[in-house]
Order: sequence, then structure tokens, then C-alpha cells
Amino acid sequence: MIPKAGSARHAFDRPEQARRRGDVVDVYDQISTGAMPPKRKPRPPVDASMKVQGTLKSSLVAVDLAKRNADQGRVILRRLNRNEYQNTIQDLLGIEAELKDILPEDTSSMGSTTSRPR
Repeated sequence: MIPKAGSARHAFDRPEQARRRGDVVDVYDQISTGAMPPKRKPRPPVDASMKVQGTLKSSLVAVDLAKRNADQGRVILRRLNRNEYQNTIQDLLGIEAELKDILPEDTSSMGSTTSRPR
């Protein structure tokens, strides 16, 4: 829950860098439902409230996209072994051929291999 009396105002100086996403979501929800500011306090004009909601929503979307992109990590490329290569060609092109016989032997990389002995 957000502390009262503007003590969390510093968190919104640069909303796109807000690390306290949960607090921003709480504020957005409270403004959009009319719970904030309290009923007995003066209310800003509707257009000002909508502008704040738009800014908060944009910031939340930007933070979510940045987090999603950071969480994806790097794609690790690896070479297919002969069996995998043959199966891929068969699946993609529908060609039934024994490609394993014409492909180079599988080698181990750093002590491991993706091929299984027959």
C-alpha cells in the first residue's frame, strides 16, 4: 500500500525508471477507481487525472517491456548432430534420405555431445 501524505512522491519523479512497480500499480488503480485523492480532499480536474493515469500506464508498459526483454536472455546457438540434421531435413522438406552417411562425424564440444551412441 502507498504511504500517505505524498511521502512516495519521489518514486514518480521519473516514472519510466520506477523500481517499485507494485506501488505504481496501486496508485494507478486508486486514481482510476476514484479512491485517490480521498473524497473529502479537493480533486483535480478530470483531464489532469486522465493525464496522470496515461503517464502511469505508459510507464508501467515501458517497465514491463524492458523486464520482458531483459528476462529473455541470449539465444544459445549450437550445431545439430547428424541425427538431428537428418530429422530436420526430413521434417522440413519431406525427403526420406540417409543423410547421416554423407555428413561429417559428430565431434564432442567441451567434453559433451548431443549424439547418442547406437
